[in-house]
Formats: sequence, C-alpha cells, structure tokens
Amino acid sequence: MDVSNANLFKEAFHTLNGKTHGDTLAVYLALKYHQHTLPSIATRHKDIVVSDAQIGLPTLEGVNKGVTSSILENLLDSFYTKRHSSLGQNNGRVCRIFNGTFTPLQSHSQNNWRDFFRYALGISCLASEEELLGDFVAEHRSLCKHLIQNDEGALGCELHPLRTKYIRGLHKPKLLHWKLSGHKGVYKTVDLNNPLLEDVIRPFSSRVPLDSLITTLYFGSAWNTLSDISVERFVSDFNFESIDQVEHLFAVDFDDPATQRKIKQVKREIASEQTKPFSLVGSTKTYTSTIEKKIRTRAFTEAVREAYNFACAVCGLKYDSPSGKWEVQAAHVYPKELFGIDDVRNGLALCRTHHWAFDQFAFTIDTSYKLLWHPNAKGTSMYKEGSIALPIDQRMWPNQDEALAWHRSRFSAQNIVKDKGKRKKSKKFNT
Repeated sequence: MDVSNANLFKEAFHTLNGKTHGDTLAVYLALKYHQHTLPSIATRHKDIVVSDAQIGLPTLEGVNKGVTSSILENLLDSFYTKRHSSLGQNNGRVCRIFNGTFTPLQSHSQNNWRDFFRYALGISCLASEEELLGDFVAEHRSLCKHLIQNDEGALGCELHPLRTKYIRGLHKPKLLHWKLSGHKGVYKTVDLNNPLLEDVIRPFSSRVPLDSLITTLYFGSAWNTLSDISVERFVSDFNFESIDQVEHLFAVDFDDPATQRKIKQVKREIASEQTKPFSLVGSTKTYTSTIEKKIRTRAFTEAVREAYNFACAVCGLKYDSPSGKWEVQAAHVYPKELFGIDDVRNGLALCRTHHWAFDQFAFTIDTSYKLLWHPNAKGTSMYKEGSIALPIDQRMWPNQDEALAWHRSRFSAQNIVKDKGKRKKSKKFNT
C-alpha cells in the first residue's frame, strides 16, 4: 500500500479516528516496534542496548534495572509524531487517531503518560517478573489477586505503597512491569508475543482497518523512507512472529453494527446479480483493504447459506454451534482464485467434508443436478447417491451452462489423467 500520498494519509487518518480504545493499541504497537531496544522481562537483555538514533533516544544502559518514564515518554511521543508539510491541519501527533483526548506530556491530564504508564489506566503492573512471565500477564484485572479495597472503599493495588484508588482501566492489558525504587519507578516490557496477551489485545485492534493503520504509522515517519509498505514489511518492522499473528489481532469484528451494514450492502449487490445474465468471472479487483476483502467473503457466504437454508446440498448436514456459528460453508463452483464471481449461482452450500471433496474433484454435478463420483470415493463415508438439494428460488440454482460445465470438464480431465496413470503402472507391473 502507498504510504507516501498525503491524500491517502488524510483518508486513513479520518477512518481510524475514534475507532477503538487505541491508546492501548498505540502503546502496544510502539513497544512492539522498539521491542529489541527496550529492557524486557521475557528476553533478559544484556546490559547494553543499541540506541535508536533515528528518533534521538539515548543509549539505554543498565537495562536490567529498567528505564524511566521519561525515556518511554520520549520514545512514544517521537514514534507517534508525524511532521510533513503536505498534511496541513493534520500535521501533528498521529496518536490522535486512536483517542482524541490522549495528550502526552501534559501532567495535568488524567491521560498523561506518567499515569498511563504507572497504575491509573492500567498499562503497567507492580507484580513480580515471575508472575508477568506466566498466565498472570493476561488475567483480567478484576480477578487480580493483588486487587483490594483500600481505606477509602475504592479498588486499589495492595502492591502499591499508597494502595492507590487510581485503578481506572481494569480491562487494560499488562504491557509493562513497573518496579518501585524509592519514590521513582522503572519499567520493563512483558513478553509481547505471549499468545494469552494477544487475546487481551485483540478487542482493541479488531475494529481497526489494518491498511489504514499501516498508512498512518508509516506516513512521514522519520524511521521510514519507503513509499510502499506491504503487510509482510509491517510484520517484520513491528516484530510480529507471522502474518497469521497480525491477521488474528486485526480480525474483522463481524458483530460491529457498521460492519453488519456493509455486509448487508454487499449482499444486496450479490442479490442484484441474479437479475443479470450469468457471468463466470466477476470483478478482477484486488482488495488492498483486509476488511473489504473479508466483508465481501462474509457476504457471499451468508447469501449462499441462506439460499440453501443453512444445510449441506449433498448430505443435508445442518448444524450451528452453541455460539451461533454454522458448520455449512459456501463453495465457489468456478474458483475464487480464478476470479470466479460472487454470485449465488456460482455457489454451493457444503459441509466441510463435501466442500473439500468438491474442490478436489472427488465428485461433480451432472446436467440434472445428480451427483457423479470418482470410483475411489464409493464406499467412503462421504459418498452419497442421488441429487443435490437445491434452493427454493430457482433463480439461485447453480449455473449449468458455464459454472457446473467448467467443473464437470475438470472432473473428467482429472479422472482421465488418473486412469492413464493407473494403466501405465499396470502395464509396467505386467512386464
């Protein structure tokens, strides 16, 4: 994605504004980016860490003793500040995209960095390093064994010398270990790759469009000189272990009302296709937005499931989990990777087993909608005789002339190749 275009930055900036409790996400991403230059409980860094000269941080010495809040303030404030002449009024701290009231370096604000790092908003924790290496790091603060009712009747932390009542964000994750030293404190990061911690972070990140986030993070940054950034580059730069980890953190929240409205809109677009002549190939558009792509996939899946009454067209399996998730899947007859159209007439509702079998050409569907199986499939548990179940609305039946005709041709071609291979092996064995 292009991160050098000021107009794209403004659009991304607008998209992200107010989308999430992003103060938590902002701290998490900044700590992830500087993971190798900050003292960490999990990795036990040596006493000297290379300085981050690009943003003017001092060399961190004696990191086993931790770093002060002033170093963290400078680090995060520099990280989220973008200065670029083309931005106009948007020129300034990008952390505003996460929370309009998040104002670093203003000690009179309840959202100031020092309170944020310490106990007020719950990012850091006074528990021992040993506790923060285990399951405790992801434990909900309302269940914390160190949580007490102080003399004023408010919730407080028994580890704090004043048993302070300023425990506001009980739902916030523990990202920093705060260790008291006299009247001052020092900090170390926890294991930011802890899978349990990721599950705590996920609600804060799931509503953030990943492409917009990347655009805003990289645009005009002193630490970025590239004009195009891929998700792979984002994974590498921010010290994530894999793309899967990022996709898990930024998975679409399908229960979000705004996302639901978008899904319904796409479903209407899919429904309108049924009034047009069938086309095997749909849009060849490549979705740069992760959310846009997932919304399109979800809309097609829902449309196909509903057309087949949430049951497998082959075996009739109809099951939803206690959480309300249906087992039946939506299969493209003409594959999506070949730009197969998102049209119910190019879809089949299939259980997981029969979806796999259909994609592997273990069976196909003839011109009368009867099942045709490869000989090897007969006698297996997935083998079923007869015809597929069809939608009540005939306009939604799988297209015969193009979609199913293509699948039958591939089914036949694959079986011919296999038969030839068997004959060659048999001939060689006989000789």
